[in-house]
Amino acid sequence: MVWAVISDIHSNYVALKAIRPYLRAADIIYCLGDVVGYGPQPNECCQFIEDLNVEIVSGNHDLAAVEKYDIERFNERAKAAMQWTAANLTNRSRRFLKSLDRYIITDKATFVHGSWPDPDAYVFNTNDAAVAMENQPTELCFAGHTHRPALYMDSGNGGIEKLPVRTDMAYKLIPGCKYFINPGSIGQPRDGNPAAALALYDDKTETLSFVRQAYDVQAVQAMMESYSLPQRLIDRLAHGL
Repeated sequence: MVWAVISDIHSNYVALKAIRPYLRAADIIYCLGDVVGYGPQPNECCQFIEDLNVEIVSGNHDLAAVEKYDIERFNERAKAAMQWTAANLTNRSRRFLKSLDRYIITDKATFVHGSWPDPDAYVFNTNDAAVAMENQPTELCFAGHTHRPALYMDSGNGGIEKLPVRTDMAYKLIPGCKYFINPGSIGQPRDGNPAAALALYDDKTETLSFVRQAYDVQAVQAMMESYSLPQRLIDRLAHGL
């Protein structure tokens, strides 16, 4: 069975549509949260994800959009975008976002927005990963939140290894090892590459692949400008920052 794992769409429906062929080819789709925030099309993204019956957890922006997360924890740009998002959500989108749980745990994998056991924690480096993986309940943990693709491995021999992320190969995961996997962001990448990012996992062959897909960034920027969203959020899309 092939899993498509996506995260941090952030109301970027153009980017979400661009990765649709990968979603259609997958047997199951997992979303690690932050469907909304920052971008110009929150309702379209919510409806798309809901209609696909995606297995999904909530992110902090999803919670903030429905008054379940303190907006004061955001910087001024994120706060302004969230205020616009909350004001423009449909009732259907609100019901959808309110219905989301913070974790999904299966026999094989844990799915969470940021980290285990703290869904709001960021994993930027091996020290962060060590904390997250110490009590990880499954061999695999998929998490987003940083907007940067990443792959960490704990072989049980002491220390966490951060593996280089490449899109030109598949990673054969080793049974018995623990992995912390960030697929990157669909709608707001921050690793210097503006292309939408996702991960594919084949649970039969135990192989993992990272994928990037270009999309029409300028079209999204034009929509954001038309809604007077913060200029810094508009500019950064083109640079993947």
